[in-house]
Amino acid sequence: MTTNTIKAGCKFHDDCFTCLFPDCLEGSGRGVGKFKLQLQAKALSSQGLVVTQIAQKLGKSERTIQRYLNDN
Repeated sequence: MTTNTIKAGCKFHDDCFTCLFPDCLEGSGRGVGKFKLQLQAKALSSQGLVVTQIAQKLGKSERTIQRYLNDN
C-alpha cells in the first residue's frame, strides 16, 4: 500500500499550515499556492472553523473557501 505524503514546511517556514505567505515561495509552477490554501482551508474546517472564519484567516472570499472545501 502506498501513501501520499505532503511536505510539511520549507526553508522559509517550518509548517505549511501556519505559514504567513499567501503563495508557496518554494513551489514551482502554477497552482502550488492554491493547493496549500486548499489544505489549510480543509484543516481549519476540521478544527471547527466556519467558512466565514476561514475566509478571514486566509484572506480569501467565502466563495473561494467554499470551492476549496468542496473540491475533492
